[in-house]
Amino acid sequence: MLKKLAQKVGFTLLELRVILFLILAFVIGLLAKELINPSVKVHYKKFDYTFEDSLFNTANFNDSVKKTKVDYKQEVLDFKKTKFTSYKRKLPAEKSIDINQANKSKLVLLPGIGKKTAERIISYRRLSGGFKNLVEVKKVKGIGNKKFNKIKKYIYIK
Repeated sequence: MLKKLAQKVGFTLLELRVILFLILAFVIGLLAKELINPSVKVHYKKFDYTFEDSLFNTANFNDSVKKTKVDYKQEVLDFKKTKFTSYKRKLPAEKSIDINQANKSKLVLLPGIGKKTAERIISYRRLSGGFKNLVEVKKVKGIGNKKFNKIKKYIYIK
């Protein structure tokens, strides 16, 4: 009889047995609770949390939390102390870095440009004989439209 019911409902025989067991256990539990102590009611102690809430609300947590803007995802993942100092770096002035002459330390100052990308810019510049126009910077691996739009106001070509 259970086999036919299981096929009708779409369960295997084992699944049907487990479901019936759980239903039976639940019903027995409810009956036992009502038959053993029908008049026992659970009373919860009420507590006034308004004083604790007022302490929490008056504390100024904004001073202790530093919000930093991250230039690129790798800074989020690196927890070295040297990376945290890069958050406070000052951006170069507009049109202040000659992309054909800048060394690695100047290129790293550009927003979104890390050490690896700076090395790639230098190696691309060396192989191609320098950048002819600013858009050519997008040919460097790791610099797409977004990153180029961030750095284009800081770079120029002599």
